[in-house]
Amino acid sequence: MSTQPEGRRARGKRERAARIAEAAARLFDESPFPEVTTQAIAQAADVAEGTLFRYACSKTELLVMALNTRFDAALDAGLAAAARRDPLDTVGRLDALAGALLFIGADRPDNAALYQRELLFPTMSGDYLTEGERIARRWEQAIAEPFEDLAAAQPQASPQASEAPTEPTAVGHVSTPARLAGSAAWDAIQLSVARRARAGLPPLSRADLRGQFELLARALTRPEVVTNTTNTQQESR
Repeated sequence: MSTQPEGRRARGKRERAARIAEAAARLFDESPFPEVTTQAIAQAADVAEGTLFRYACSKTELLVMALNTRFDAALDAGLAAAARRDPLDTVGRLDALAGALLFIGADRPDNAALYQRELLFPTMSGDYLTEGERIARRWEQAIAEPFEDLAAAQPQASPQASEAPTEPTAVGHVSTPARLAGSAAWDAIQLSVARRARAGLPPLSRADLRGQFELLARALTRPEVVTNTTNTQQESR
């Protein structure tokens, strides 16, 4: 099946969007969110400020636009690092994924936390928010996969422990013990990002996160925990 070549206008629009996203990411890397202006982003992207607002309606949307690319690329890097681990090194695979995500917010945790908050409690709508939510779903699925592999490898593993749901799940929705463990690990990683941005709150270290991953993995290998979790979910329906 042949595809139509990209037209000049569409190519120009895509290239401008890329320039704006790159300029916004660079400026948000250099300064806290309140100090970055849309005028500065427009100048750095070599576009008029009016043109800028054809691509993003607000500075918050520009942040989401810029960090979507970063979080998506970080997931690919994390998956590549996790793939170099033993398939049943659950904690090692999770640590590789967490490290890739935490690396993004290492220099500007305030902006990473703002991006995270916008996905959870959006003040805007549009394609960039939708894309951010898609990336978050990819992250949550990636975090769940090591637990699903661990559960599937257990002797006489209960199908409910590792079975993937027959329908796509939204962020935060769980239907198996492995997915429940993945959701808990994902929440811990997000909390670590948020705490780094709050003065006075001790951040969760990589060692802290590894400890939480280890506890979740141990719980998942205990038949009584899996059985009780499955029964509780059934009773709550």
